[in-house]
Amino acid sequence: MRKALWQRSWFAPVVIAGVVGAVGWWAQSTVEGAVKRQVGEQLSTLLNAEVAALTLWSDIEKSEAQRFALDPVILGTIVDLLRVAADPDGGPSAVLASRELAAFREVMDASSIRSTVRGYGVVDLSGRIVAAKNDAAIGRRVGTSVAEWFDRIVAGETAIFGPVEYPVAEGERDSLVLRPAIFVAAPVRNSRNDVIAALVMRYSPADEFSGLLHLAQFGASGESYAFNSSGVMITESRFTDQLQEVGLVEDGPDASSILAIEIRNPGGNLLLGHQPDLPRAALPYTRMAAAAIAGIDGVDVEGYLDYRGVPVVGAWRWLPDYGFGVAMEVDVQEAYETLYVVRQGFWALVALLMLGAVGIFFYNFLFQDMSNRMRKAERLGQYTLEEKIGEGGMGSVYKAKHAMLRRPTAIKLIKEGQVKPETLVRFEREVQLTSQLANPNTVAIYDYGRTPEGVFYYAMEYLPGITLDNLVLNDGPQPERRVVHILRQICSSLAEAHARGMIHRDIKPANIMLLERGGLYDVIKVLDFGLVKDITSGDQNVTAMNTVPGTPHFLSPEAIQHPDAIDARSDLYAVGAVGYFLLTGSFVFSGTSAIEVLGKQVNDTPEDPSERLGRSLDPYLEGLILQCLAKDPADRPADAGVLLEALSSGYQSPIGTWTQKEAAVWWAESSSDCRAPECMDSMSMEPTLEVDALARVRGTTT
Repeated sequence: MRKALWQRSWFAPVVIAGVVGAVGWWAQSTVEGAVKRQVGEQLSTLLNAEVAALTLWSDIEKSEAQRFALDPVILGTIVDLLRVAADPDGGPSAVLASRELAAFREVMDASSIRSTVRGYGVVDLSGRIVAAKNDAAIGRRVGTSVAEWFDRIVAGETAIFGPVEYPVAEGERDSLVLRPAIFVAAPVRNSRNDVIAALVMRYSPADEFSGLLHLAQFGASGESYAFNSSGVMITESRFTDQLQEVGLVEDGPDASSILAIEIRNPGGNLLLGHQPDLPRAALPYTRMAAAAIAGIDGVDVEGYLDYRGVPVVGAWRWLPDYGFGVAMEVDVQEAYETLYVVRQGFWALVALLMLGAVGIFFYNFLFQDMSNRMRKAERLGQYTLEEKIGEGGMGSVYKAKHAMLRRPTAIKLIKEGQVKPETLVRFEREVQLTSQLANPNTVAIYDYGRTPEGVFYYAMEYLPGITLDNLVLNDGPQPERRVVHILRQICSSLAEAHARGMIHRDIKPANIMLLERGGLYDVIKVLDFGLVKDITSGDQNVTAMNTVPGTPHFLSPEAIQHPDAIDARSDLYAVGAVGYFLLTGSFVFSGTSAIEVLGKQVNDTPEDPSERLGRSLDPYLEGLILQCLAKDPADRPADAGVLLEALSSGYQSPIGTWTQKEAAVWWAESSSDCRAPECMDSMSMEPTLEVDALARVRGTTT
């Protein structure tokens, strides 16, 4: 006994701990994957924005260079300069002393050159500089590093190249100093459209070019930068101060990382004191730089070391038209700061749940024996709840037993917080009105009341059987004789209600039970009188205003158009729709929405059941069903009693009568499907339709 108790006490906590651990791991993995996808998307979005800005800037600068190259006045001075430079007896000194150079400079300085242009010049087809803003450049030839770009210009293409180190005249003596420079060059053409030279504009990458890559920053550590095919940074780093501290950039007021930093992996965080074993030039490229230089664009959200040795995530793209790549990176610590918090929260929760599982273990071990001797029964008045057999949006249904009679009972609970006050009034009215009915085909109400906690409940007979909608779902269209047998019992229940001046208003297959009861088979019980209207007592406002009570597939046209002016014939329309459903296995009208179905109920003529089924039916039965489905209530039977008479003594059926023997055979063959208490989950749990739906249906009929 003690051993069995021990086994029971540890098994559940261990299972709980295992499930909690698995769920925690799954949840953490799911969140981590979602966060990484989001970070990758943000990096890609920012990178795309940077590339778009660079592309726009380059298009503008190339267009500007082309404008100057096509200017007639500037073109004329360039042609004159080329003639002077071509004189074999001349040379740079002749060009410097020429009026043509002075005229060229005067025209260029007077034109609307942007302030970011640091210099300009003209290069002839041999690669010799024949004109420039500063004298020191005249006569020199373009370097081999830009030869490929110069060939493109000679071929007639406007191009951007650089940054490269370029000697710039600075200081009072115009001494030459190597500075990073970007060049935009446009071909100059003569009157025959032949390229005769290149007009070149010089920019500093520290101006607009680097600024463009700093437009979109990712938090406190995100940066975007460009680098050339040698893996050298060609824009200003966001972390120049840090690079000075670790000795990668020289100190000084003019310190710059442009063309000074190679995008290489130091193997550790330089900011934390790591010292590589190899010189900088011998280190491998970072994962991003190696892929980009190879022409492979990508996004890495797992993390890699950047040129500082700091773990980062990044996105990059190589731009072959410009000969450089662009990267967007952010420190892993910042990118996944939220993930780390969530991860800590998850595992803290898992730890608490595991601790709770351990607590349950000890609780079970210490108190299991006591718990086995104490069985607490939940009670409502004289009823003991045994198990929940149904659940809906408005409440629950339980199987119960009366404390004294031990009679199986169904208890419906409606919690006050789950429904509106007027809905509770409707349920109380259902109990009161249904309790007045004594027909054997109407569900019997035993008792009702409220618990001290405000839970409204009522007790009804327990009906283990099958609803008509499940009957058709499981068994398909029903034989005509069985349909007549079922409809007679439905009409018998409604006949009593109609005789008392009551209208059900929600007749549908889900509210009709098929039972084996008291040795009889195929006994019908009509359920859910929650929408009953008592027309004899002036009950015109019990249903909440602005609602259409009922279910769309079984609502009569007048219930849709004038819900406050219906009578017993509205129930007969629903009975006809139920009969149609039983015979054909389908609704009278179908649609993709409730609005469409309601519109068809008002406007469309139903297809004959025999046509829907694809075979002939008893004409009398088919005629009765179609009579019930008449749009005009005056064309239907007056009430359920009249229809019952038409189905009974007034109906000499050529198809015979459904016998108890046939019913018994069906129940024997279908007992496994039809004896479960599934009926209870459909009782009064469906909401009514709101008025906006009604208004739209009315709008379609006018």
